[in-house]
Amino acid sequence: MNDNLEQDFSHIQWKAHYTVEPAPSDLNQGDKIILPASALEQLLQQATNLPSPLTFELRHPHSGATIHCGVKEFSSTGNTVQLPSWIMTTLNVKQEDHVLIKLVILPKGTWAKLQPITEGYRQITDYRAALEAHLRGHYTTLTQGQNIACRFGGQIYQFKILELKPQEAVSITDTDLEVDIQHDTQQVEQVKITQVKLNESISHVEIEKDDYKYWKLNLNPTISQNITVKLIVETGDAGILYNPFFFFLSS
Repeated sequence: MNDNLEQDFSHIQWKAHYTVEPAPSDLNQGDKIILPASALEQLLQQATNLPSPLTFELRHPHSGATIHCGVKEFSSTGNTVQLPSWIMTTLNVKQEDHVLIKLVILPKGTWAKLQPITEGYRQITDYRAALEAHLRGHYTTLTQGQNIACRFGGQIYQFKILELKPQEAVSITDTDLEVDIQHDTQQVEQVKITQVKLNESISHVEIEKDDYKYWKLNLNPTISQNITVKLIVETGDAGILYNPFFFFLSS
């Protein structure tokens, strides 16, 4: 049970800088990171009774951009932290960059207002309950302003977190989180998914800041294949996020 706020963990003060590495793809659907064993050792040196779940603030060392997260395990090598691709995109960091991580105690979330970024989510049977279940199953924390991508069936639906209670970053483990959807049709865009084939090149793609473009790669499901996607950015910043069904380019 998450009773962190009912106990006093103020004596545990921990933060560290780590070198960024990409996490395994199965972590891209949630907010859990992989820290080195040395991080757990440092925490246990301060207290044998640690908060549960452990929640952290991730901060870009220069821009100050922040996001919050949980931890999957303590198994990364050396002085590295493994981050889901969407967290790397949100913080605008790439492999071998550095990130500041700090232990934080977050209150239990009670309410969240989400704004759909992509259309079609109402086709999901009881989409509000499905969204709440997805959040509980994949996320430890939520941060106001972040975008989340939820996969239902073969489609990815994106939502922006507009508001949270009781504060702008919360824990959602072992809590009943009420989710409201802001139905603003002017903000909802129809997602265009382009079919592509293996070894097909896509050139001269323009993408606005904080926007996404989607492609679906058609593969033979009976053949095991290792896929490499190469991205060349001529101007600005962009990153690739992917799941077993789609990959999408974000700016």
